[in-house]
Amino acid sequence: MFKNYVKIAFRNIVRHKGYSFINIFGLAVGLTVCILILLWVQDEYNRDRYHSNLDNIYRVNIRYDQSGQMRNHRATPPALGPALKDEFSEIKNFARYHPRRSSILTKYKDRLTKENFGFADPSLFEIFDIAFITGDYKTAFSSPNSVVVTQETAERYFGLENPIGEVLTVNNLYDLTVTGIIENIPDNSLLNEDFITQFATLTEKEGDKFLEDWNSFGYQTFVLLNDAAVIADINKRLYSYLPEHNRDSDIFLYLQPFGNIHLYGLNGDGSITQIYIFSTIAIFVLLIACMNFMNLSTARSIKRAKEIGLRKVVGASRNNIGMQFLGESVIFSFLALFFAVALTELLLPIFNNLSGKQLHLALLDNNLFLALGGLALITGLLSGIYPALFLSSFKPARVLKGIGKSGSPIFRKVMVTAQFVLSIILIVCTILVSNQLDFMRNKKLGFDKENIVLIPMNKTLGEKFDAFKNSLLEDPNVESVTATSNKLGVQMGGSADAFEWEGNYDSTKMLMFMVSVDYDFDKTFDIALLDGRFFSKEIISDTSGIILNETAINMMGIEDPIGKTGPFNTTIIGVMKDINYHPLNLKIEPLALFVIPEWYEFMAIKIVSEEIPTTLANIENVYNNFVSAFPYEYSFLDDEFDSLYRSEERLGVIFSYFAILGIMISCLGLFGLATYSAEQRTKEIGIRKVLGATIPGIINLLSKEFMLLVGLSNLIAWPIAYFAMNRWLQDFAYRVNIEWSVFFVAGVGTLIIAFLTIFFKATGAARSNPIEALKYE
Repeated sequence: MFKNYVKIAFRNIVRHKGYSFINIFGLAVGLTVCILILLWVQDEYNRDRYHSNLDNIYRVNIRYDQSGQMRNHRATPPALGPALKDEFSEIKNFARYHPRRSSILTKYKDRLTKENFGFADPSLFEIFDIAFITGDYKTAFSSPNSVVVTQETAERYFGLENPIGEVLTVNNLYDLTVTGIIENIPDNSLLNEDFITQFATLTEKEGDKFLEDWNSFGYQTFVLLNDAAVIADINKRLYSYLPEHNRDSDIFLYLQPFGNIHLYGLNGDGSITQIYIFSTIAIFVLLIACMNFMNLSTARSIKRAKEIGLRKVVGASRNNIGMQFLGESVIFSFLALFFAVALTELLLPIFNNLSGKQLHLALLDNNLFLALGGLALITGLLSGIYPALFLSSFKPARVLKGIGKSGSPIFRKVMVTAQFVLSIILIVCTILVSNQLDFMRNKKLGFDKENIVLIPMNKTLGEKFDAFKNSLLEDPNVESVTATSNKLGVQMGGSADAFEWEGNYDSTKMLMFMVSVDYDFDKTFDIALLDGRFFSKEIISDTSGIILNETAINMMGIEDPIGKTGPFNTTIIGVMKDINYHPLNLKIEPLALFVIPEWYEFMAIKIVSEEIPTTLANIENVYNNFVSAFPYEYSFLDDEFDSLYRSEERLGVIFSYFAILGIMISCLGLFGLATYSAEQRTKEIGIRKVLGATIPGIINLLSKEFMLLVGLSNLIAWPIAYFAMNRWLQDFAYRVNIEWSVFFVAGVGTLIIAFLTIFFKATGAARSNPIEALKYE
């Protein structure tokens, strides 16, 4: 029986090539989208989930109240880990961790490169599954200034030679001895550093008391709990832990499962939101394809009415008929899967470029193989369930008399409407994502980010900073030069708990973000002051001065702040206008500017917009004259700023591609239905033309019903899209308004596309010779 079903299915595919193509191609595109997103979701979900202790590994995060809004952060003080281990019996082990990506200068022999470093306690290797190829995790950090490297890094530096015992010079400050080689860490891992050295090495820069510091929040703390630990109880005790150990701190601790860090982030900024969005898109596109199949199958049912009637006359039951058509839809689905796999392989390089990943389709992977088979089976059943129920309900006596039916017109209208509802939602979302990206790129930040060249600071540059600065200023194309500890608009400043200032008698507390700047910072970045003045090199006392932003002043409640004692026992010399000094998904928070040269991380050079290549070449020449031990590198601040929103940009591009696919599948189905409608109304069209109907009148006859359905789809889709995008925009502290014009553009666009889809077939039917339609009557 199954063999006969397969034969019948393939005969129908060959006999009705046009409809078969529409069905198979539509399902193939829907399955391709699902496969691509399945691979993406699998990669996102599996990030950092390979550790054997995963269920018991947690990161200690902080939570604090900022302007009435609870904020979360991963930064903890270096003294926290050992204290938690001593005071919480549920904590088996801890490890402090501090990544420095593409910022550590490593020298081996005559080779200088910037590398990714991780500073960690030796216990990191006991908590996480980081396998050693050479060396032993128990002894790798037994001596000071030890470092372990990944296998790939070892080959890159040392080739096939044994690197154990080789010495690397770091930032021209200290030497590290290679004591182990570890397996390559997955690219998407949170711990993906090429070099891992001891956390205690940071004392070389931060000072001997660094490991006992409770006030510096800039390091990650991981803990390994025992199996009997109750997270709710630990979090309850942690809540008041910092206030007890850090005087009157208003910063509270809690544990976050390590496996959830990437998915859920800290402030709703994890990838789980994108997983939901992409999964919804996949479901939408697949549903559109399934609706196409159902629509065309039921619309063309009259063509198979006699077949069904005869099968029932010779004894076939309704279940037999239903299983036959359900089986045919599953066959269609698996044929579509074959083409979908080919399409996926073809499109994967493009999708990887869009998503920034390196996904591949491992068909020999049993889990993936079963997932694809299950996806095709579900698609076939979903597509075929209604046609199977509908077709199997035919009465043989009626269909053999020629009284057939071609499916419920209401059902087809609902399906067409639903298809376009989903497509229009995708189009509206695409437009709004693009608008939000444009808004973020063009929003006035309160400072000038254009034509700012950033050069990483190093020891030599720091020592010769003034001379280097003066030499650069001799170039008429260089407007200003300064230094800063942070990339404005890109990096958040360091933070500290500020609770002492003049007039703060009720011990109000706040988290203050701190940025160290040079004297020409305001000129370089065009910073506006509301009160007081900026730092001056001629006034020695300014080294203990502070400039606060207006948000800080408002929260502190200080009137006439100039000259008063500010946080950290400083003197307030100026109040600056608020600037967006960190990414736009975060609100402006209290900011303090200091002059602390030891904190400088970047030199910022403002150049004129003309002759940029010449100016850059001159900057490089000056750099090479002053600095020989460190390679020259630079970046533009506006480029760094744009790269922040690459994830949203990718989301927008992917949205647009999937929206195009969705509308294409919908129009493909619409074309099929229009073709069928024209076939069914051939005689009617012939009679109308004999009676004087014009070509525009015939086109209107065939298209108006479909156009009304597309119009109705817009009215249904608009409020759904508004609600969905309003929720998405809530993740941005600064966002666009949802304008009515967005819905108008989406509506007009879909109406035009739908009309053009129908127009081609309707024009052909309208131009047909009525004699051909009526000659057999």
